[in-house]
Amino acid sequence: MKNKRNIILKDINLRMMRNKLRLSIIKAFAAQRLELLNSENKIYWKNGVVASENALKPNNEEKEKGRVLRRKMEDLKLKLDASICRCPSCQSYEKDMTFYPPWGSWVCSDCYFAYHEEWEAELIQRINTKDF
Repeated sequence: MKNKRNIILKDINLRMMRNKLRLSIIKAFAAQRLELLNSENKIYWKNGVVASENALKPNNEEKEKGRVLRRKMEDLKLKLDASICRCPSCQSYEKDMTFYPPWGSWVCSDCYFAYHEEWEAELIQRINTKDF
């Protein structure tokens, strides 16, 4: 999306439903991330000791599995930050959301107005100084 979009709900019942749905999606993301983290810990922790300090150091195959799990966790975080479920700036899930084109993600209305004013002021300054 290239343009600003607003999702604003005025009905209190719809807001409650939206917030519960967002919260359940965030909890699902957290559960998936925790599962991946536990899988990664099984690779790097053996017998209650960090594997690098243990005689049972992870081999290259295990290290590659750990890297894949770490990438999956980062992808989950990026997807959640880009979604409309939670503001990546203030972590709020209860507010109305606005699409913020410079970030390519949804932010809450409060953060949008804070960043939008800065973004607009910077753009005006760059136009005045002809710094393109």
